[in-house]
Amino acid sequence: MRPEYEMEELVPIVGRLAEKYTAFESTSLPYEKAAQLMEAVLYCTREAEPSGGESALSPGRLSAQQAYEAGLARVKQKTRLALDRYNSILRNFVSYGNHCLEDTFLRGLPEFFKWYDPVFEPQNTILTLDYPVLKDLSGSTGIDRIHEWLCCVGLEQSFLEKFPESLVRCILEKYSHLYEELADNLQKLVRYIFRAENLLVDYTAEPEGLQEIAPLIEKFKSGLYTDAVDRPGYDPVPVKKNEGFMSAAQIQYVCRAGNFVRKGLPYHGALRVLRVLMGYDYLWTQVRVKGGAYGCMCNFGKSGESYFVSYRDPNLEKTIDVYEKAADHIAGFEADERTMTQYIIGALSELDMPLTPSAKGMYSLTGYMTHYEYEQLQKNREELLSADADTIRKLAVYIRAFIEDDYLCVVGNEEKIKENAERFGEIAYLFH
Repeated sequence: MRPEYEMEELVPIVGRLAEKYTAFESTSLPYEKAAQLMEAVLYCTREAEPSGGESALSPGRLSAQQAYEAGLARVKQKTRLALDRYNSILRNFVSYGNHCLEDTFLRGLPEFFKWYDPVFEPQNTILTLDYPVLKDLSGSTGIDRIHEWLCCVGLEQSFLEKFPESLVRCILEKYSHLYEELADNLQKLVRYIFRAENLLVDYTAEPEGLQEIAPLIEKFKSGLYTDAVDRPGYDPVPVKKNEGFMSAAQIQYVCRAGNFVRKGLPYHGALRVLRVLMGYDYLWTQVRVKGGAYGCMCNFGKSGESYFVSYRDPNLEKTIDVYEKAADHIAGFEADERTMTQYIIGALSELDMPLTPSAKGMYSLTGYMTHYEYEQLQKNREELLSADADTIRKLAVYIRAFIEDDYLCVVGNEEKIKENAERFGEIAYLFH
């Protein structure tokens, strides 16, 4: 327990401090200044006991003078640590357009370190710290409050930097179109994310391992926010931009994408076979062999998201034309049993490849997140194994469905993109 020092123990310390304050010319001070110096002494004696328990500097073993000197040393040490932390955060500091955070951190804190007086007024926080943090700092003053505030801002910055700045700004804009003027938006953003109902833990282990982690998860969950959320969740709305990104390169990366599920077409297991044969037959021949591209790829996702992509491609318009004719090619597809078997084996090898424990965990997580049940997996497997040329021809509607969405993105030569400007909704330089 921290002892309460008697007044006769503290007054001599205040007297010596007053002498130092007046450069030993007088010990007579106005009442307000004397009260300030007394608060300075009390602040330092309280600082002599570190938070978290007893130490070698505990006031229980020290006289008032010793406690004051030890506390003053700690105040000066905390000031140095706070300045170091400030400079560390400053290196990668981003305000995300929030004026309150920017003013407090970039303008207020330098003034604090310029004027803070650990000897004569260590209890003075100087700043109002208008930008709020998640921790209640009302019980602290002086360098204690500044140091805790910097710790909270540092954690906030470390968390937010995991996301693209544009995404954070977009979420803040959704929260309030006046977010730049608000003093609480980044704080509330963190409160919205770190919530018990948002917690999802993916852990792969033997059954006994799962038993061991369960109480740890409950403990972690108990520390998350549970206070009421006063705004609806954020639902991202896809926007069709059809972007062209220009560079000095002489080649292109051409992507055409879309979604067949939104056209009412369910996922079919034979689409895996279609992906293999497109990569080894139509796209390979038209885009790589005849077109001169370094490579090409395609995919048909269970969500319906599908794409054709070429990379290091000397063409742009010609490649798009190849994509647009793909459905007609598949509608007339012919192959003998041996060729179909090769394509099926290629598709099945990806489906049945050996998995490490980590990969099994990820596969299970993906199924959970997408509500992909085992029965559906087995149905898709049977569709894959039973695929024939007629099955493939019927998949032409899937290609046509996603190509009709006309989602286009190209990274490539400036001249090529400008020649096809009418295809793009937005054109910008890849590097500024």
